[in-house]
Amino acid sequence: MNFVDTILIRLADPAARGGVFDSDSLAQIASTAYDTSAMPIQGPYSAVFDDIQLGLAVPRVATLEGYWGRSTTGERTDSQFVFSGLGESSIRVDAFWRGSIIARSTPPTGHVSATRGTIVDAGQIDAEIVAALGALPADPTALENERRTRLLTHLRAAFAQPDLMTGALLDQWLHDNGASSVGDLITNLRGVLHAYPLQITFSPPNDVPSLPEPLPIGTALLIRDVGFSVGDLLTESRIVRQQLGQMGLTRAVDPSLPILEPLPITWIVPAAAFDDSGWPGAAAGMAADAARTARRTAAAGWLVLQGIGLAVV
Repeated sequence: MNFVDTILIRLADPAARGGVFDSDSLAQIASTAYDTSAMPIQGPYSAVFDDIQLGLAVPRVATLEGYWGRSTTGERTDSQFVFSGLGESSIRVDAFWRGSIIARSTPPTGHVSATRGTIVDAGQIDAEIVAALGALPADPTALENERRTRLLTHLRAAFAQPDLMTGALLDQWLHDNGASSVGDLITNLRGVLHAYPLQITFSPPNDVPSLPEPLPIGTALLIRDVGFSVGDLLTESRIVRQQLGQMGLTRAVDPSLPILEPLPITWIVPAAAFDDSGWPGAAAGMAADAARTARRTAAAGWLVLQGIGLAVV
């Protein structure tokens, strides 16, 4: 039995369909549908199947534009017609899954236990330079460098993690507050604008059990065996999303969840597909299993940007 038929039979069996998706696959599908980086969730992930429809077909669509009217009057009416079933054969959608991906959520229990702030007054920088060098440098570039170096030193001293205070961050702060340089800050905003690094300490979180966090999902499943064309499948995925969306198969939007893609497409492919060195992600000398995993991870990273989840079996 070939790979596609094997997976379809497993999806048809309520007792076996959950085994098609491992936790990594479910995490990747969830991150395609939702901005999981903005959610306090983690694995392990599990699947809930409210409904599985097997063997869908999405007809290819063509649009015809034109006009009609009486030749005697010169008046015309522009028209646009959408036809399905023309041209090439329909796209095979192996299944459509409605249900949820269950993640784990740990409620925040820590609290702010301490704060510490330090005012950094750039107005004192020139006095420090004079004390160290005897006078301010006459060269404007040298003066700006001295001012910048000393301001960064003071700012970093106020940070618990000094390396976080970078030159780029200083430039962004100056720009956000209307200063073109440290010299501009000292000359024109003296006494008006101060830096105030603030350290916030949180208490350790209480040891509480994680809670199930259901993420509603509705996704078309495209099952393909080794040797599938990535280009063709990307095009088919885009057409399937457009057509199924028009058919009303998109899940209802929950405004409390950070949705990225209301109708994700999921590719189900064999792990052996990533034995092909044409997939990027693996480093030279990696063991076969590690290389396969690295290629899978790299593929999932760019597919998610296309609204496509990746399940590897």
